Amino acid sequence: MFSSCAVVNTNCLQLERVDRLQSKSPQGNQTRQRPQRSQSRAEESSFSFRPRLRFLAALLAFLPILHAEEAPVKSSPKGIETAFASTLTKLKVQPSETTITAEWEYTNHWDAPLAVERFETSCGCLAGNTEQRILEPGESGKITATFTPGQHRGLLRKSLHIRFVGHDKPVELVVEASIPSHVEISTQELSWESGVRTVPRTVDLTSGTGKAFTITALQGLPENQFTLTQETLTQGTHHRITITPSADAILGSHTLQIHTDSPDPRDQVKAVFLQIVAGTSSPSPLSGHPVPIPQAASTPTNP
Repeated sequence: MFSSCAVVNTNCLQLERVDRLQSKSPQGNQTRQRPQRSQSRAEESSFSFRPRLRFLAALLAFLPILHAEEAPVKSSPKGIETAFASTLTKLKVQPSETTITAEWEYTNHWDAPLAVERFETSCGCLAGNTEQRILEPGESGKITATFTPGQHRGLLRKSLHIRFVGHDKPVELVVEASIPSHVEISTQELSWESGVRTVPRTVDLTSGTGKAFTITALQGLPENQFTLTQETLTQGTHHRITITPSADAILGSHTLQIHTDSPDPRDQVKAVFLQIVAGTSSPSPLSGHPVPIPQAASTPTNP
């Protein structure tokens, strides 16, 4: 009896276990299927994210190319002016020269081609040019400029600006031309005050080219107003003129014309401007002498 009941109880327990397993089987299936669903979702998300990864990878691979193209201009440690050995050219020309050529040498120190974009100048007397507008890395070239002095004499300074492709700032190229005159004059203006008008002053004329010249005439001053003395300090190349106003010299401006035998027509007549101005105690501008002040006549008185 006891054994049969035990068997029955054992069977009942086994049935209960089976029922429990069957009742839990749907949940178990669901539990098993969830990882599959999550795995499928992960696969779907990974497939949808792959094009984005490809785009980012292509963009990152393209960025170094863009940077490499900009590097020679933006990241260069040297300024564009360092391409030139010197931006200043000094020239000494002859008075007879009507056209002068200045030159500047430059080298491409960069890893990319260096191209001339354009020339800029403030006047029409200086025109820039180059035969090779593009220099490869390591190559050297030359910038030339044609300079027209015209009537200019002495030290003349002109500038030319050159722009290169890819560089914001232009380079200023300067030419200094020393243009001597065949006849150089020490001064072109002399002045006296009326109180000391008889003090002598001098004007020196020298040869700017070393070639001899002579003074042929002195003209332009009124008679009896100035005394002129001419002397030669160095034969043919250095002359001196001493100018002394007379005591009766009229106040105002006068012009002394110095004529020479220079082969250059521009130096055949040199002008010196003379000025006599009134001083603090100047005489009358009409006569050149103090004007006497008339005194009233005295009337005799009767004792």
